[in-house]
Formats: sequence, C-alpha cells, structure tokens
Amino acid sequence: MQLDRLSERIGALVSGFDPASPLSEEHKTTLREAMREHALLVIRQQDLAVEDQIRLVGVFARVWDEMGDGSRHIYVSNAREGAVLGRPDGLLFHSDCVYMSAPLSVLSLYAMEMPRSPSPTVFANNVTVVNDLPADLQTRLEGANGFFVGGLGGYERLRDASAPEEAKRVEHPIFFPDPLADRPPLIVDELYFDHFIGWDLDESDAVRTEIHRLMYADRNTYVHDWEVGDLIIWDNVALQHSRRPVPEDGPRTLRRVVGLDPAVTDYEHLTGAALELEAVRGR
Repeated sequence: MQLDRLSERIGALVSGFDPASPLSEEHKTTLREAMREHALLVIRQQDLAVEDQIRLVGVFARVWDEMGDGSRHIYVSNAREGAVLGRPDGLLFHSDCVYMSAPLSVLSLYAMEMPRSPSPTVFANNVTVVNDLPADLQTRLEGANGFFVGGLGGYERLRDASAPEEAKRVEHPIFFPDPLADRPPLIVDELYFDHFIGWDLDESDAVRTEIHRLMYADRNTYVHDWEVGDLIIWDNVALQHSRRPVPEDGPRTLRRVVGLDPAVTDYEHLTGAALELEAVRGR
C-alpha cells in the first residue's frame, strides 16, 4: 500500500492495494494511521460496488443506515430520482450533523457520474487552522462553547433567531473531541455555527469571520476535482467540506456511505437521516 500526500495539510492518495477485496489487518492499521495523519483518503478510478464502499468505511467507523431502509447508502445527485442535494447551488462549508448531539464520524463519496465541466468538492482542516490563530484568540477560545442550528439543507446559513421552531439546536464545545484526530478540531463552520455561548453577538460574529478567513485560506484547504471512479473517505469532524455550484452540462451523481463513532448510540431512534434528507430533497 502506498500513500502520497495530496496537499500541505489535507489528504493522501492511497494506491497499491485492491479496494474491492477483503483487507488484511495490516492494511486496516495503515489506513487508520493514514486517516489520523491526513484526515482524508482518496482512492482513484476504481470500479467499486456499494459493498466495497461500505466495507472501507467500516474500517474507521460503524456504518450507519442513513435512510433506515437497510441499504446503508444514498445518492447525492442532480439526475437520479430519490437523490438529495439536487439543486445546482453551492453548499456552504460544514461538518455533517454537527447540529446533532454528535456529528457523523466518517463520510465517503464515490463518483458515479460527473459533468463535463469541473465540479469540485473543497475541504478545510479544522485541526491545523488552530496553529494559524493569534495566541490571544487561541486562549480566548479555550473552553468556549458554540450554539449550532441546522437540519434544513446546506445552501444558506441558519440562524437561531430566524430558523423554524422544528430546526435542530445543540450546544457543543467548539474544540470537539474526535477519536480519529490527534487534537480536538475547531468546529466553527460556515453553515451550522450560530454563536459563541455567553458572548456578545457582534463580537461572536467578528471572531467567526476571523476564524473563517484562516479556515478557508488556500493553505488550509484541499480542492478535489472529481473523476468517475474516485472514492473519498474523510474525517467529518476534523474537516469541513463545501461544494461549488454544479455545472449544468451533465449529470453529477455520487454514492454516499457514512459512519458513526461506535460509542454514539443516540442516533438509533432516528429513521436514518430521513428528517434532514427529506428537507433538502429536490431543493
């Protein structure tokens, strides 16, 4: 198995093994160590069945059946009936389900169809950005908690004051414990983060803006230009992801499989991600 760094702070290209075959314990260990170091793994141009994708995600987390129908996968597509996030609009930077009591642990996308024009996904590192913060701001953020609002799509920021009553709301330490990362990531995202608890709202927004200036800088991001057959698996808590507007010169379909931290049990009462996915379907 070979690992080649993709960018300064995010990602490794994994090659030299057959992802469609059962993995040895040595390969599993190598992949887990690579995830801890790089937070994102790319396997390029493979013909992977959904069972292969599920098995690979299972190396890092407990695979979750998002829709509660036993399939353990969904589609993100502008062309496939029953898929989600079909609008061509870009998506704001976020970590999935950070507005829940626990975010998802691992996400994966496998490219099945891509338009003729580039249609990239962009990733930002919640861990390494901390090194870029001024020392006084790092000190200020230690022990801070954030208020998150979400559950109704990824196109526009939700705010506590204007979100509907049924929108999910939760408080989290902004340095969130992540068993896949060496240090707690700073989970101040663009989509779901509303404010720092106990702070003046103007000051909270100013600090949010400063964090995002550093978070989404070129040196702290990785842009993946998809090709059919690409599989990306990433640490959803260590990274944020966003989508640029989708070109309208062809179908764009990705198969999604996600995983939970095995210690998390409070998702079991949900019928998968159906509550959120119904809200964003076709929007």
